[in-house]
Amino acid sequence: MGGVIDSALSSTPGVAIVWSAVKGGVNAIRTNRAETFLLFAENHINIKMFDNPQFIDGFSITFEEFIKQRNEEKRRYIQSIFKGYIEYEFDDDFEMERMYDCLNKISNKHIIILKEMHDKKDRDLIISSDKAGKWGNDIIELNKDYSEIKYLEYLGLVKVDVMREMKEEPEYEGDEESGLHVVGQTYSLTQVEKAQLSEFGKIFISYLNK
Repeated sequence: MGGVIDSALSSTPGVAIVWSAVKGGVNAIRTNRAETFLLFAENHINIKMFDNPQFIDGFSITFEEFIKQRNEEKRRYIQSIFKGYIEYEFDDDFEMERMYDCLNKISNKHIIILKEMHDKKDRDLIISSDKAGKWGNDIIELNKDYSEIKYLEYLGLVKVDVMREMKEEPEYEGDEESGLHVVGQTYSLTQVEKAQLSEFGKIFISYLNK
């Protein structure tokens, strides 16, 4: 198996340079990561898969992502995503590169938020509330993770919907002694942002939970 893997990596432009350096012991840390990945790969692939150009491409991309990833937990996530790629039989519709790109761009805090949203199932997470007060002053409440969630929206992992509601309430004059009577109407506008995982986000986090 090792010879087949070596041949596949060595024949891929770009990756071949990295692979040659790793084999030559240029970078001891990456050499250890490469060995870890190859041990993992040998337990999840077979030689016949290397007859498929799609698989070789995906394998090479994953190998490169794995050895350059410094975060141990993220390397575990890469393995999980790659296993998903195998399960999907190397289908182009499996957005492996997009998942790797997101993994590189998010922090551990982002991952915690995504997992919490996943645990909430399809319940919306209120991330901001902007209510116009009686005197025209906005009362804005932001979720403590607002900026992180908006960044996850930018990456396509989360979708945010804006809900607006106009409320009409009677305006009173008077006091308790003379009594209260309606003299008009007041209006208040409430805007709420609700977030939940996008369809891509649900797929992505499923591999981080395995």
